[in-house]
Amino acid sequence: MLKQKIVSITTSLVMLSGLALSSQSYASPPYSPDLVTPSDRWKLTLYWDRSATHDQIPFVQPYLCFKDLGADDEQEAYKWEALPANLGSGTSTQEGDQIVTNGKLFGFNFDMQWEIYTRDEGAGHIRAWHPNNPSNGFTLNITMKRDAKKCK
Repeated sequence: MLKQKIVSITTSLVMLSGLALSSQSYASPPYSPDLVTPSDRWKLTLYWDRSATHDQIPFVQPYLCFKDLGADDEQEAYKWEALPANLGSGTSTQEGDQIVTNGKLFGFNFDMQWEIYTRDEGAGHIRAWHPNNPSNGFTLNITMKRDAKKCK
């Protein structure tokens, strides 16, 4: 009888401890994914996807400036423009930390899928193709880093 009570109490304590620990694991992340707060300017860095070392493409590092267009039930919508001016523009949608960015950049059409993994950094892939030959596309790895400066 005493042994059953000890086992019952021990089981209850283990269950309560597990409940307390599991509720802590669902705490809010240390950042809230957002493309415009605290800054709306992100530096895009491209890397060769087919290279074993994923070499950076050194001469291509535009900034993307995002403008929040509001949200529907599930997604935040943005429009963006690239700096320097007239380099490209398009739209983005965000659901949680997942972002899909579409538009034109350097005269190429593209579709970029990336994820914010800290408040100020993200990574993913971009698929680009020339408008006159969509079958002749290429894929690159990307990183995005929020810049301290804001767009005008």
